[in-house]
Amino acid sequence: MILKRLPEDFKVTEIPKIKEDENGKFSVYLLKKKNIDTLGAIQIIKRRFSLKHVEVAGLKDKHTESEQYVSIPGRNGVKYNVKERNFKLEFKFYSNEPLHIGFLEGNKFEIVVRKIQASYIKILEKRSSLIERGIPNYYGEQRFGSYSSKSGFLGKALIKKEHEKALKIYLTHFIRSENKDKKELKKFVESNWKSWDDILKYLKRNKIKNSLVEKIIRHLKKSNNDFYSAVKIIPERYLRLYIEAYQSFIWNEITRRIIEKIADKKFSLSYIAGILFFYDEINEENLNLLNGASFNFKEIKAKKELRDFIEKTKKEVFMNESINEKILVRPFFNAGVLRKRKILIFPKEFSVVDVSDDELYRGFKKARLRFNLPSGSYATMVTRLLFKH
Repeated sequence: MILKRLPEDFKVTEIPKIKEDENGKFSVYLLKKKNIDTLGAIQIIKRRFSLKHVEVAGLKDKHTESEQYVSIPGRNGVKYNVKERNFKLEFKFYSNEPLHIGFLEGNKFEIVVRKIQASYIKILEKRSSLIERGIPNYYGEQRFGSYSSKSGFLGKALIKKEHEKALKIYLTHFIRSENKDKKELKKFVESNWKSWDDILKYLKRNKIKNSLVEKIIRHLKKSNNDFYSAVKIIPERYLRLYIEAYQSFIWNEITRRIIEKIADKKFSLSYIAGILFFYDEINEENLNLLNGASFNFKEIKAKKELRDFIEKTKKEVFMNESINEKILVRPFFNAGVLRKRKILIFPKEFSVVDVSDDELYRGFKKARLRFNLPSGSYATMVTRLLFKH
């Protein structure tokens, strides 16, 4: 199976929580975007209109076609309506409160899954019944872009105050989709670590305009390798995301051990930072234990039997990671602790809308799925359960 072959194959529409108030002090806009991530679109809007505050309730990645809401302080109406190549911003209403991350009822998804073997269609129909028995609410791949298979989590280095390691991951880690120039720069920085003059010459010689990288390198040269102050040059919103990514990994590690222990019949799938367990069969007693249970690193909401197991599992994961609860929940760069998260999610209004020949992959089928998920949950967990992929 293949996901996100085209941006329109993965459509996301926010179900807003924000309420209309005709006397409100915030202007609320609908952002329709394609081939650009939310942060990229917001940066363009800020620059174009010289804005300091543009808030959203969720972050949507580049490889989707999405509709989400944006709030800007003030009663500006259509003042900030704009149509760019990859997005459109359109005024909708006034509200008496701003948006913030997580301030959503949920998201509606319409997903086209491609390159399906024709023989799998009957299996898909059968596996669709599993949706009613819940899906582990793991954080998805897109949460872990800052993870380096060679050096680990940037966020872990930050919370352990390993500032040089954190900065080295930041300046040298790249993902496959990055362009060639960025990859070559990062490779050069890695092979010439601490040779700051050589790196500055490389930037100049190749006419690379990356003011943040140059600022960090110049600071390291001037400060005689003060890595802590160099880390602080990175915008706080990114540092916060890196730390939350590592916290999300820890949450996944605890949850996959719970599923592995409690399910009657399970299977594992790999992801960028490890493995995840899903279940094909689970008895009613254990399903009832998991249903409604939630936890973060400060609080566990579950029946005593499960609560004790989560606490034990949490300590095991901390030990394996050579961390402790104290440093994990300590505030860094305005990053707090993840909110309490349910172990299982139950997609609403799930349907296989249609199955047809795949025009992009001859001899294969494609299936169109529709469903709703609560805020913060990942649609890819639904497809992973259905296709074991």
